[in-house]
Amino acid sequence: MTPQEAHDYIEGLRKKYSKQSGTTQIVAYNYWAKVERLVDGDTVHLEVDMGFNTAIRETFRLLGVNTPEKYGVKKDSEEYKKGVAASAFVAAKLPEDGWIEIEVYKDKKGKYGRWLAIVFINGENINESLLANGHAVPMDF
Repeated sequence: MTPQEAHDYIEGLRKKYSKQSGTTQIVAYNYWAKVERLVDGDTVHLEVDMGFNTAIRETFRLLGVNTPEKYGVKKDSEEYKKGVAASAFVAAKLPEDGWIEIEVYKDKKGKYGRWLAIVFINGENINESLLANGHAVPMDF
C-alpha cells in the first residue's frame, strides 16, 4: 500500500467513525498518553491523561490496521517473524519519555473490548505508517 493509499484509507475510517450531532461534527477525542506496554504492532496498553489530575489505564487497538501475531503462533513461523518486525517498527518510533498522542473514537470498542485509536508519535500517524511500510493490512472493525 502506498503512503497516499494508507492515508486515504485511514481518513475514510475517521469519517466513518465520526458522529454528527445537529450541526456539530464529532470526530474524535484527543489525549496524551504514556505507553505502559506495547503488546504487538496493533495493540498497546496506555496510561491516558484525562486532564484535571486524572489518568486511566486502558488497552487500545489501532484503528484500521491488523499486524501479524506474535502470540499464539509458533515462534519459527513467518507470521511470528512479521509480528516481531511490526512491533519493532512501532517500538523504534516511541519517544524516550513514552508520551504519545491518541485520537479515540468514543463508544467504539473493537473485538476483546479494546478502544479503537489512531496513534500519533511526533506528529506521525502510526496507523498509516504501518500500512505504508507493509507491516499491517487494512482491517475495518
